[in-house]
Amino acid sequence: AECGKSTVMKQIRILYGQEFTKTELTQFTFHARVNVIEMMSLLVRARSKYGYDFDTNTAQQAEEQFLQLEKKLNGRHGTLTEIYTDWNQCRESFSSTTIRELTDFSTHLISLVRMLWSEEAIRSCLEHRSELQLLDTTEYLLDRAHHILSPDYEVTKEDIIRARSATSGIQEYKIVTRIGSERLVLRITDVGGQRSQRKKWVHCFCDVENLIYIFSLADYDMTLWEDPEANRLRENLTLFQSIINLTFFQHKTIVVFLNKEDVFRNKLTVQRIPLSKCFDDYPPGNLDVEAAIDHIRSKISSRDSSRGVGRSILFHTTTATASTSFQAIVSGVIRSIMDTCIKELGLVY
Repeated sequence: AECGKSTVMKQIRILYGQEFTKTELTQFTFHARVNVIEMMSLLVRARSKYGYDFDTNTAQQAEEQFLQLEKKLNGRHGTLTEIYTDWNQCRESFSSTTIRELTDFSTHLISLVRMLWSEEAIRSCLEHRSELQLLDTTEYLLDRAHHILSPDYEVTKEDIIRARSATSGIQEYKIVTRIGSERLVLRITDVGGQRSQRKKWVHCFCDVENLIYIFSLADYDMTLWEDPEANRLRENLTLFQSIINLTFFQHKTIVVFLNKEDVFRNKLTVQRIPLSKCFDDYPPGNLDVEAAIDHIRSKISSRDSSRGVGRSILFHTTTATASTSFQAIVSGVIRSIMDTCIKELGLVY
């Protein structure tokens, strides 16, 4: 979980021209709004926890009012929350009173979020982002809060890529492309990575030709949402080992994305958080990015019981939110997968 898998899937769909449905766009709108409110909520509570003081009473009052509005969004006014989510689809059915109430509510919420986000006391809490489990895209989302929280907001492709929503269950997508004169359909199955989701997708592997597995490099100093004692990267290594050594993948190519390279680089070189926080065998003073990535890559490779006999593990270092560079990598990976499939089928192009 939180490795950027859903972001990868969104990028693949955009790259191959698969349009998002109206239902999905409504869901993305909701997720973006929830992300903004949840991230500000975490920062507001962290400000008090870490002892950062506001410079003015106005900011203090804004924080108190924000917490009051948050309670409304958390269920005390569930109808209002539902309307707020579906505004664009359902506005013609709203009464003038409801529309006026929603507009006033949104205007007030936007002004509070913008004021709080401008405060140094709130921004100082970003230094504790790993402990707070803040999204990597927190700054992007809060910078756009005045758009995202507006009743007339229309979600953009960049917002879709940056907003976070957990994958639940099993989702399948079909990518249609051509290699030479051949029309090929690539079926991609996206599965939930949280512990509670894993039992649902083991049976999906029996027909798989290739496995794309995603690690977040930036997870090395973070813990799971569902288990604050479990390190995310070590947990992912354990899961990776249990999956790739299944019989299904004995002779399959494994593609590994080492994702969130930008966040990883910042943690090492700016925040100076050593990789030794995750791996005891790594030199505490070594903050070199490439050396750290090599170490993680070796940890991943060591989990392959076949030791490369009969299959290979292909690594790509990525930043899934950087659309242009990431889509170039994905395009190459998918082309390689399709080339392999064509050769196995004995087709020529």
